[in-house]
Amino acid sequence: ETTEVSSVSEPTPASEAPAVPESPLQAAAPAAGVEVPAVAESRCVDAQPAEPALPESSSPAEVSESPPSAGVSCGDAQERPGEGAGEGADDSFMAKLRNSISSTTRGIAESERLQQSVDVVLQRTKDLAESERVQSMRQKAVEVIQNVQETTKVVSEKVTERTQLGVEYAKDTSNRVRQGATTVWEQGRGQIQKARSNVSTLAWKGSAHQTLNMAEREEQWKGIKIRGAEEIVVPARTEHTSVYHVHKGTTLRWTFRVKDNDIGFGTRIRVQAWGGSKEEEVLAVERYDSADTISGSWVADEERTMVLVFDNTYSRLRSKTIAFLVGSEVPPADGERTDPPATSVVMASDPGVSSSAAEADAVPVPTAPAAAAEVEETTEPENARAIV
Repeated sequence: ETTEVSSVSEPTPASEAPAVPESPLQAAAPAAGVEVPAVAESRCVDAQPAEPALPESSSPAEVSESPPSAGVSCGDAQERPGEGAGEGADDSFMAKLRNSISSTTRGIAESERLQQSVDVVLQRTKDLAESERVQSMRQKAVEVIQNVQETTKVVSEKVTERTQLGVEYAKDTSNRVRQGATTVWEQGRGQIQKARSNVSTLAWKGSAHQTLNMAEREEQWKGIKIRGAEEIVVPARTEHTSVYHVHKGTTLRWTFRVKDNDIGFGTRIRVQAWGGSKEEEVLAVERYDSADTISGSWVADEERTMVLVFDNTYSRLRSKTIAFLVGSEVPPADGERTDPPATSVVMASDPGVSSSAAEADAVPVPTAPAAAAEVEETTEPENARAIV
């Protein structure tokens, strides 16, 4: 064995040494006449540490009992270059990283400094909540909320009260207007009546006189001034108004009928108000059938403007054809309509009562000029007979 080692470690003669390559490609190619295993074996042998020199007096037995060399064998060197070395390194690195992170997290959580910081924050929060300033601000906020609630309650009560007052005022106003209209209608001895009558053969030809058959009512309209006689069409969803100015004591008369279906009719008075005029209802609008001829009258208690209303606003599609005639009866020459007392009327209607008793029971008339007295004496019996 000693002889073999020495032969391997001896330098190669210059004649047997391989030629030096001139380029890397030549260096990569093996030289001619050189065995690759021998070189590898020589390298492996060279990598082993040199054995100590033996003394000359040592025997072959001592040489054989010497300890083996501590060098690396060639077989071990060929098996080591890294089969699975990369995977093992990665696993060990990740395990170390996990251990490091967990230990760091555990250390932070368990550190006294962090616990002290948390305790300080909690204590500051508690102190801030219990401080006088915060308590005063909270108290002020509660007071503001209470004030807002009380103000809202008071405002709602006032609004409710004013709304109730407005509703009551509207009701009172409506009642007063209704009562006033009723009073105006009653003071004017207003009346309206329906009479079922056949339509003339010449009806609805454009003449209100022929449609209403005024020839048969000539006695009723005797002495009445005709102020309007028309046959008109009232479109759907509209109303037609006819305005007449009447003096005190003047009797306004009207008569009308509708061709088909029905029509609404009412009366109003036009009064002056702030910003213009307005119309107040005297006779509420009521619907009348086409089979009836409607007649009415009203006496003006003072100088007024009367409005006759033909209402078709309730009809969505149908227009209505109506024929109406309006006239006014002028009061007597004295300017006033003087109705005789009831006692004088009763006595005039009873033939068994003497004229002297009638004069005794009659209401005394205030003194007036002679002309007025004569007019009164001449007109009273006629009025009495008319009323009877």
